[in-house]
Parts: sequence; structure tokens; C-alpha cells
Amino acid sequence: MQLESDERSILAYFSDLQQAQEAARVLKERGYADLQIDSISRYPSRPVYNSYPMNLSSMVLGSREYGSQDYSLVQSPLMAADPSVSGMSSPAETAQGYSYLLTLVTGQDKIETALQILTQHGARI
Repeated sequence: MQLESDERSILAYFSDLQQAQEAARVLKERGYADLQIDSISRYPSRPVYNSYPMNLSSMVLGSREYGSQDYSLVQSPLMAADPSVSGMSSPAETAQGYSYLLTLVTGQDKIETALQILTQHGARI
């Protein structure tokens, strides 16, 4: 995406999805239209590498995709090595901390208002 010369982008990170959604709602009410919320996951859901050698786990396990729902017996050792298996960490699929990203594209003249709204709703800019 190419920004116009008078446009700016803001990347705002949230630890709570409801906070991000509320901030997006307020921004839309104020006339901001070009925004989206994304979840930041610990595991990518698309192929990580497309050429050989892909990565260590794909060379050992023969899988090109992390986060695949096909947990065959061959993939079990890597899945069992994940820290979340022990029960000592969060079972959430999202990354710890600020795992929701609100991306906003707006004109230079509306940046300060947007930043105020985002920080009021708990965003880390």
C-alpha cells in the first residue's frame, strides 16, 4: 500500500480486543474510515518459506506450514515441546502482551485527535 503525500499511518497495539474494538468504534464515529484490527498470533497461518531449505522443522518433519491443523504423529514432538503444553503458560493462541494491532491511515491534520482517542482506550503507539 502506498500512502499519499498528505497521509500518515498509525500502528496502535492493544492487549485487549474489546479496547481495540471500542477505539475503532469511536474513530469511525469521528469520521476515520481507513482502519482495521488484526490479531497477532504466535504462529503464522501461511507457509513461512517457499524454497528449499525451508526451515529446520520443515526439514525434520516435512511440513512447510506452521499452525497447520494436521497434527500427525510426525509433528507431535515439536508440538509437545511448546511451552504452553506444560500448563505453566497461557493457552491463548495470540501473542502475549499487546496482541491486537489497530492500523489507521489518515490525513496529517487528523493525527493528533486519533492519537488521543487511541491512547485513551489503552493503545500503545
